[in-house]
Amino acid sequence: MEINKKDLRKISRGFRSIANRTINVHYQEFNSILKMFVDYIDSTKLIFDYINSIVVEEIDINKEVSEVTQSYGRAIFATGTNVEEEIVYTYRILKYLNENNIAIQSFGFSYSHSNKYQDMTKGFGYRVILPFVNHIEDYLTEIAIDMGFDEEAKYMINVNSGQAQVNIANDNSTITATQTNNVRGEELDNLVASIKTLLTDDIPQDEKEIINDNVDIVQEELKKDSPKKGFLKAAWSGIETAMEKVPQAVSLIENLVKLRGLVKPFIE
Repeated sequence: MEINKKDLRKISRGFRSIANRTINVHYQEFNSILKMFVDYIDSTKLIFDYINSIVVEEIDINKEVSEVTQSYGRAIFATGTNVEEEIVYTYRILKYLNENNIAIQSFGFSYSHSNKYQDMTKGFGYRVILPFVNHIEDYLTEIAIDMGFDEEAKYMINVNSGQAQVNIANDNSTITATQTNNVRGEELDNLVASIKTLLTDDIPQDEKEIINDNVDIVQEELKKDSPKKGFLKAAWSGIETAMEKVPQAVSLIENLVKLRGLVKPFIE
C-alpha cells in the first residue's frame, strides 16, 4: 500500500486512541468498545496486513477460550512465548471474544484476585491488550523511522512474514493528494481553534492530550475528499471518553458537541 508520513501519523493516533479506550474500558461497555477496536484493526490495512503476514504455529482458539472461560479463574489465555506469537494469538483471541460476544465476566476472574468486574476488566486490559498494543505501536514507529523526514513523499509499504519493507513510490513526483474540503468555509478551522483555546490548565493533562490529538485527526480527515470512517470513529471515541471526565468544562463540551455535528454524517 502507498502512504505518506502524515497518513501514518494519523493511523498511529487513531490506533492509540481506540486502544487506550479499550484498555481502560468500563466493564459494562467491554463488548461494544472491543468491537470498535477489532473493527479498527480490520479496516486499517497497514495493521491488518502486518498481523496476518506473521507466520506462527496454529492454535485452536475455540478450545483456548473454552478452557479459560470454564476454568473459574484457574487458567489464562496462552498468548505465546515471543513477540510474533503474542501479536497473532492476542489478535485472534480478541477477535473471537468480539465475534462471539463473550462478556468479561466469563473469563475476568483469571486476570484479577478481586471479585469486582471493573478490576477484572482492568487486569485483562493491562495484561493482555496493552502488550499487543505496544507491539503494534513499535511496528508503526519502525515504519516512521524508515520513512525519514519527508512529510509529503509517498511510500510503498510491503509486509511479508511480519517485516515491513518501506520504499519510496516510483512515481512519487507525480503523486499529489488533492485535498478539497468536504467541510467548506472557516467553520471547521474556527471551531478547532476555539476548542484548543478552551484546553486550559484546569483540564487534566491526559484528557487535554486526548482531545487535542483527536481533534487534529478529525480536522485533517474532514478536509479530505473522502474522509475515512474508521479514523473518524476512533478519533471521536477518544474525544467522547475524555468529555465524560470533564463535565464541568461547559464551554469546551459545547464546542465539542458542535464538532460532533460535523463528524456525524461521516460515521453513521
